[in-house]
Amino acid sequence: MPVDKYLKATYKEDIDKLREWMWCMVPLLQPSLDHATVIRSKRRIVELTHDEVRQVLRDTKHPNRLDFAILIVGNTYFNIAGCYVGGWYVEATREIDVSDHPNRFRATFNTAINRWAGFLQPTQEELL
Repeated sequence: MPVDKYLKATYKEDIDKLREWMWCMVPLLQPSLDHATVIRSKRRIVELTHDEVRQVLRDTKHPNRLDFAILIVGNTYFNIAGCYVGGWYVEATREIDVSDHPNRFRATFNTAINRWAGFLQPTQEELL
């Protein structure tokens, strides 16, 4: 789906600050990102409207900000390892550090922000 670049641009500074904060949180969060932890955070995010998610982008003290970090860092780890921390996947026994994969983190972050903040525009086919 295409992104509403004009709407997203109004949040650019807030998005950049959130991404930088999350990147700094990676070493602190990663050891605790098992399946149950990530799913609990996702359930709290799912309850938010697009406007509420945009408030999370702007408010550095918003209570759901940590949920976003857990969800995004957890999903980044999952995309690299094939499971969450402490998961069942055989390859998960190798050492994986999200901090070694900044491009994967950034892609996961952008995908999540576009989705949860409502920056995606429906295509013509979806409108019909």
